[in-house]
Amino acid sequence: MPATAVHWQPPRILSEHLAPLPEPLACLLSPGPVEAPAAVAALGARALLDLAPLGPEERTPWPTWLAPHQVPAAERLRALLARWGGALLADAPGLGKSYVALAVALGCGERFALVVPAVLVDQWRALLERFATEAAIVTHESLSAPNYRPLQSSTALSRLFVVDEAHRFRNPGTNRYRGLARLVVGAKVLLVTATPVHNRVGDLCHLLRLFLRDHALTALGVPSLRCVARGERDVDPAALRAAAARLCVSRSRERARTGWTAGPVALSFPARSGGAVARIGAAPDALLERLVAGIGQLDCGGEAAGLFRL
Repeated sequence: MPATAVHWQPPRILSEHLAPLPEPLACLLSPGPVEAPAAVAALGARALLDLAPLGPEERTPWPTWLAPHQVPAAERLRALLARWGGALLADAPGLGKSYVALAVALGCGERFALVVPAVLVDQWRALLERFATEAAIVTHESLSAPNYRPLQSSTALSRLFVVDEAHRFRNPGTNRYRGLARLVVGAKVLLVTATPVHNRVGDLCHLLRLFLRDHALTALGVPSLRCVARGERDVDPAALRAAAARLCVSRSRERARTGWTAGPVALSFPARSGGAVARIGAAPDALLERLVAGIGQLDCGGEAAGLFRL
């Protein structure tokens, strides 16, 4: 018989072939010294809540400028960053996500950088200056360049990236997404957006993959984030929602106002206008110049003018 060439390749574990564990608690405990049953149960319970093990810990107190309803969000996000290497802050508009994100970045005690739209750079710089803080700033637009390379040493040394308007990175096929994915390798990621899901649940899966391995949520019933995002694998919707909830802080205004054992918190929000559509022609250049100049002179906190889009 003629000799047959045999080419052997080492086996590979593909997350697409993994199945959810029947008992998620099996992933929460690691080998260690024998402890009393109560201590093991307490460790497992804290792991389920993504909390650090009990013990003497040095914790930097939260800054006094955080509002009462923002402190629980900051606590939760800091625990998620320590447990998963990333987290998603998706509170409703008006709850102060920028302040919470900045407090978390400062509380981590590591060099951090901001990834923000160009239109919000001045707003974030003003916030940093207000609290005497420095951080490198990378714009979304710069990441969209096909040959983007992070050149700033302060950015390269960052151990945490705060990504504002993170929903703009929901498409992995864009230069922007790929640029951010390269930028955050080896660092923690805090995603900030009020709209993590735009068109389908795959948007959320793509965001989570910026800091999670594809099979990281297998124990929670989601064997492959990539396959779920592409619609190539069915997954229990309840399991997916539960897994996402483990990684997110997402509260409505009502939840932030009333979700307290000590009683409701006094929060006030501007009334939402009913709105109306007005169709008009193009304005003359002279009128546009006066409009832009007037917006630049608005005295309403010094940051709102940058949010106007013409």
